[in-house]
Amino acid sequence: MMKSWGKAAAAGLLAFGIAGCSQDVVEREVEQYNGQAFEEGTQEAAQEGRGLNGKFLTIMKERFQDEGMELTKESFTEAQDGSIQYQYLIKDAEDQQIKLFVYPDEETRMAQMKELYGGAVEEDGEGLDAVLVEEKSSAFVYLSSGENQGQYEEQIKRIASELLKSNELHAGDHMNESDDNK
Repeated sequence: MMKSWGKAAAAGLLAFGIAGCSQDVVEREVEQYNGQAFEEGTQEAAQEGRGLNGKFLTIMKERFQDEGMELTKESFTEAQDGSIQYQYLIKDAEDQQIKLFVYPDEETRMAQMKELYGGAVEEDGEGLDAVLVEEKSSAFVYLSSGENQGQYEEQIKRIASELLKSNELHAGDHMNESDDNK
């Protein structure tokens, strides 16, 4: 009698374990299907400075910090063509923004920058100053408006130019490799 009870308990635990593992596997598959796992991994990699542009972004933030321009509220987007846009506020000021665009090639960068910033830029009827610094397949855009319009223009032109000339940026599948693997 004791043996059959032990066998039943073991069978029950085994069935419970398999069901639990199956549920875990199903949950992971759902996360992969809806992109949640990819998005979480991408955000984690960006925050930890991994990915092909991680070292550049770290150097960039330090360089701006050294000039008294803390870059805050970091966000990024990746387009279907592989281009990447990183966006920051300067010192949490909504009217002082820096955007870094990284394109697959120089031709794409030139076309996109012309489309985005080729004409006069206005926002809600008030002037929005857009300063572009471009090099190869990348571009910095400094957007400013209001009372402090253009406050950091000269510093940003200098820093952005130095950064773009001395560092290589990568578009495309930027989060699947480590900087150390280059």
